[in-house]
Amino acid sequence: TLGVAICPEWLSSVSTIGDKAFKSYTGNTESDIKSVTSNGVAYELVTYDYPLNSLMLIPELTNVETIGDEAFYYCALLEGISFGNKLVSVGESSFVFAALSFGVLRFPDSLEKIGDFAFQGAGVTAIEFGTGIRDIGVMSFVECSELEMVSFRGEKVPVLAGGQCFSNTLDESITDSWNIILNDEF
Repeated sequence: TLGVAICPEWLSSVSTIGDKAFKSYTGNTESDIKSVTSNGVAYELVTYDYPLNSLMLIPELTNVETIGDEAFYYCALLEGISFGNKLVSVGESSFVFAALSFGVLRFPDSLEKIGDFAFQGAGVTAIEFGTGIRDIGVMSFVECSELEMVSFRGEKVPVLAGGQCFSNTLDESITDSWNIILNDEF
């Protein structure tokens, strides 16, 4: 069984969420779940030495400055996330196949860097970047098949890791090429 859904309120007071802090998998003996479906595609889960957790909700990350690599990796029940205005970096693979129902993902002006594959497979429909974003890693938003719009509030589009950060996500036939909007909110 998955157990009772948890929401660790204390997360709103920490400044760093370390590497693999909530990393999860479902190949354990206590769960019948062996795959995660994201946007209609089933993904077999790999077995790690981490138990499946029941993390569904997390409070606004008011004081968090850094989210480590794989911090919420495969937290398949996570419903969404809200970042405070202190966030500076999101590590590699931080939210891979987690937060499958984000909807609109808004990043604060303080965010400067997003690591490779950070939000792979997340259920985002739109992304709004603040003015501080400088670097978005390779395939950070790959396989986000519901993604329709990306907005940058800064003066220019940041480094997009060879143009592949939204690879296999945005439909190139959409007006405005990749439907990337500069200096405009939605």
